[in-house]
Amino acid sequence: MTMFSLCLLVLLHSVGSVGPASNCASLLPAAAQESIRSELKQGWRIVTIDDLPTDDKMLWNQGHVGKCPGISYGHFYDRITRSYVVALLRSPAPGKYFEQLLLLTPAGDHSARLNVVRAMSVISPFVVWTLAPGKYAGIDGKTPIYIGNESFVYEKMEAVSTQYYFQQRRLRALRAAK
Repeated sequence: MTMFSLCLLVLLHSVGSVGPASNCASLLPAAAQESIRSELKQGWRIVTIDDLPTDDKMLWNQGHVGKCPGISYGHFYDRITRSYVVALLRSPAPGKYFEQLLLLTPAGDHSARLNVVRAMSVISPFVVWTLAPGKYAGIDGKTPIYIGNESFVYEKMEAVSTQYYFQQRRLRALRAAK
């Protein structure tokens, strides 16, 4: 292997390990960061890859390489406005977790905020990710729904997931897995 090839390999490897997942908060615009500042001061933190159990890390990395499992964004309300979904985790004692899911829509120097899932006790963290507009079906597989904007999924890997989407400016939920 030539010296150039070795340097290129080291550079590419280091770039891959310093992706968005290593600093999730930097994915949020300033107005969105400001809207969760009080939670962060109270011991909440954005879910990161390091918070996931080993099996969940492997699954996450298979489908979402380099992405932060605690932040996703998309055009959920309409095709113009970008919103951010943030999964916050708090661990008051070893092995005990609470998690909540917030939807933040920056508007100038502030963010509109919706608590999608109120703080709940979890065994291990849920993750969040975005889906493209399209036709989806719930857990029964019989009720197809066309979702015209992007939607987001809140998932406990290999257990339960819920797809959230806006229809007529109201947030709706579609249970996607048990």
